[in-house]
Amino acid sequence: MTEPGEQLRPVAARVQHRVSSKLSEVWWAFMLRGMFAGLLGICALIWPTPSFTILTRLVGLYCLADGLSGLMGALRVSDRGNYVLQAAVSLVVGGVLVFLPGASARTLFRVFGGWALFTGVSHILAARRANLEGSDSGLRSTMGGAVGLLGLALLIWPGTGLVTISWIVALLALLLSALLIYLALRLKRLKKRVDELRPVPFKSSV
Repeated sequence: MTEPGEQLRPVAARVQHRVSSKLSEVWWAFMLRGMFAGLLGICALIWPTPSFTILTRLVGLYCLADGLSGLMGALRVSDRGNYVLQAAVSLVVGGVLVFLPGASARTLFRVFGGWALFTGVSHILAARRANLEGSDSGLRSTMGGAVGLLGLALLIWPGTGLVTISWIVALLALLLSALLIYLALRLKRLKKRVDELRPVPFKSSV
């Protein structure tokens, strides 16, 4: 009679092949994006009174870095549609903020606010689709909602004082950094668990 462990090994192998191959290509992209967001948040936090041009270019450089790292991760997984869309939006917004300095500050921060709103909604929808534990899904939805609300604030009040906008940008970036780094670590732990299910070669005792 076949032992239960032997019956489960082929299933574990299929799970390991499907899931681990995706996670190994995605978690580092989330980590990179989280680090870029954290750097932007720290800059906006400790340097709250630059000119609008400098602040918008800092935000634009972050969006470009976020889009590039997200695109590199997206191109290395099979289920890439949502990842590619997020990366493309980040690249477009970053390009607008960096290469159109002649636009008004109000317009530029509305563009960034729209990007943050889109990002927050994307995380909420992804949390509902993802096969995560209830607490993890709820945390991701909550943080995504907070990011979206801060983006909405920039859309509604783009003409607020420079210091206030810098604080909003800092809070948004640090919150997004925490979310992305948390997801990266969560995916890395999940990959490790799946890798531990790798079938062990059966040795017969003769």
